[in-house]
Amino acid sequence: MLDRDERDELERLRLALEGSGDGVWEWEIDSERQYLSPRWHEILGYAPGEFPDDIASYVAAIHPADWPRVRAAVDAHFAEGRRYDVEFRLRTKSAAWKWVRSRGRVVPGAGAHPRRIVGVITDIDERKQLEAALVHERAKLEALFVHMPSPAFVKDLEGRYTYVNPALCRCFGHGAERWLGRRDADLLPAEDAGCLARLDAEVLRTGEAHAGPVSFSFEGRSREFQVVLFPLRDASHATFALAGVATEVTELRETQRLAGLGRLLGDFAHELRSPLFALSANLDLLRLQTGDGGCPDLDASLSAVEAESRRLIAMTESLIAYGAPTVPADVAPLEPVLEGAISALAPRLAERGQRVVRLPGPPLRVRMEPARLHLAFQRLLENASQHAPEGSGICVSLRREAVPPPARAVVEIADRGPGFPPQALPRLFHPFFSLRRDGLGLGLATVRRIVEAHGGRASLENRHDGGALATVTLPVAR
Repeated sequence: MLDRDERDELERLRLALEGSGDGVWEWEIDSERQYLSPRWHEILGYAPGEFPDDIASYVAAIHPADWPRVRAAVDAHFAEGRRYDVEFRLRTKSAAWKWVRSRGRVVPGAGAHPRRIVGVITDIDERKQLEAALVHERAKLEALFVHMPSPAFVKDLEGRYTYVNPALCRCFGHGAERWLGRRDADLLPAEDAGCLARLDAEVLRTGEAHAGPVSFSFEGRSREFQVVLFPLRDASHATFALAGVATEVTELRETQRLAGLGRLLGDFAHELRSPLFALSANLDLLRLQTGDGGCPDLDASLSAVEAESRRLIAMTESLIAYGAPTVPADVAPLEPVLEGAISALAPRLAERGQRVVRLPGPPLRVRMEPARLHLAFQRLLENASQHAPEGSGICVSLRREAVPPPARAVVEIADRGPGFPPQALPRLFHPFFSLRRDGLGLGLATVRRIVEAHGGRASLENRHDGGALATVTLPVAR
């Protein structure tokens, strides 16, 4: 039994706890009875004294899924003296479940035998509902980020990446571990990282979203993005993180620049074409008037001028081909266009003893401008012939890819040449870049412009077993 001082102390504690909004409980271990305060009853919707005072009724009111955790906490408190502090659900008078937090401690009796446990419960149902809602919203946000085709990320207030989505990993060619826990200063040149840090700081300072271009160098390559940055706020509207969604526009900007260059070069070439043809015609006339062999020095000079005239005319035709617009207006089978390009190159291949190995493929239709697409395939075949050894074969294949959608036609042209220098691969499709001393560097650039105008992509890479592989991917017409 409690003496008078102990009872007074417990009463003062009970009154203090009741005033805090917590419900007081007391479990008499030997009698298996319990005291439950009026506030305890109120939390669960009962009138004071309405809930049974036996422990069995209390245990029966605990949610079955939570009872093992509650029992383990009680046992650990008895056996090891661990703090009894556990969250679980109790059945209310209306048979609904309410989350509570229960805390308590053993009051020792005579000897080492515990006499009773006293403690409090706190109504945490609203907090648990908010937590569940936050978990639900987080799951929806994560699902959105995971399936989003654009790179997305979250940074903490110190600028460290705490989340990056799969699209961002694909965009930069690295897994999430490259980003998580790091700042831009750990990943980018100091000047670029400083610009991004200032932009982040401005969004966090103003609390307003920002949309605009950002550019930086990553692993030696300049990249440009359109980015939307916005603060993430908690229930109290305090900012706890910064999120962003990006769309890369590097290739779009390059395509726009090259399109403008193409129009300029095309116009320039058209202006050159007439004077060059006039020069060529006058050279032919001069050759007829002077005859052959009459004056060796004059013959040599005329031959040199004729050679340069032919070279200028070829350059002009290349400029016109590069600058010409492409309008894919017809839906037609792709295979005849590919076969036509192979046939057009047959005489040149025969001169070098080369042959085309044509792998069978499915009938595919694409929206195209046949003449321009023919030119693109012809340029790729010419490139393969130039780099492949004499007497070797060039393999051409056509296949359909549907995963991931939409469906695509894939044309591959493989040769057995030496391949490309690795440092040259990023520049092969750039205008006026050529690995040949006498090359103008517009053949592959023209291929890229034509293929991209058809909504496709062109790429060049070195094969693992030797040689080069050119790939053209085009959307299949519905």
